[in-house]
Amino acid sequence: MCRACPLPMALVPAGHSGWLEVGRCPASPQASLASRRSAAGRRQLAPGVNSGQGLGIEIIGTLQLVLCVLATTDRRRRDLGGSGPLAIGLSVALGHLLAIDYTGCGINPARSFGSSVITHNFKDHWIFWVGPFIGGALAVLIYDFILAPRSSDLTDRVKVWTSGQVEEYDLDGDDINSRVEMKPK
Repeated sequence: MCRACPLPMALVPAGHSGWLEVGRCPASPQASLASRRSAAGRRQLAPGVNSGQGLGIEIIGTLQLVLCVLATTDRRRRDLGGSGPLAIGLSVALGHLLAIDYTGCGINPARSFGSSVITHNFKDHWIFWVGPFIGGALAVLIYDFILAPRSSDLTDRVKVWTSGQVEEYDLDGDDINSRVEMKPK
């Protein structure tokens, strides 16, 4: 056990504490490697990742998160089970696991802006604004037009986007009779 970090290990089963002890000590090589890689929360492109690749990674990370939020909070769905917050949290974790080594995983323009202001580093900062906005917009279009359309007729769906609400359904989802179940055809 690291003497610099005397955290209680009473809850860890015997024989399974080795990795926990190494990773939780700030003086350990693993902890210093992790702190060097994270760069104090800055969102920046990793060496070898160009702007286009970084933009694509941010789009995909945000797209999967927004799709998860839309699917777990849609009041029209009858097939929801389990915990919505857990699903969203796992989606955030997935986005971070996939993108953190390449872009620092912005997926939130406000978080990226805050760390850039503190560190005075705005190099390639546009990626962390444009990527999440494109990813979010694509997720909404995919969910509304493909995964869970409110109307089966494409012309009605386009009318909603261009001129507002159509009488056949309620955009707020208050109509219980308009529930949908997402399952393969």
